[in-house]
Amino acid sequence: MPHAIYSFKVDHDGEIRVAHIFFGQTENEAERNLEKHANACPKFGPAYRADETIEVGVDIESVPAADIDEIEEFIGVTDEDAEDEEEQEEEEEK
Repeated sequence: MPHAIYSFKVDHDGEIRVAHIFFGQTENEAERNLEKHANACPKFGPAYRADETIEVGVDIESVPAADIDEIEEFIGVTDEDAEDEEEQEEEEEK
């Protein structure tokens, strides 16, 4: 079953400012993707190895395609949310 691991980096002040999502067609694949990133990323890797991250794994229906509409659906953005954002941007420009 497709799987996602949400990883939250906890800063030294206890705040979370950065999160990653690692996908896989299986839980093992998602874990391998997390490990690969931890081995390559100079910021995330040391935090992960020092237990300064919090991971939450969840089974998902499918890994979203590289398509804005599918990604927005995956993260729960609706057309109404997009309209609200556009209205806020227009107000800020005035």
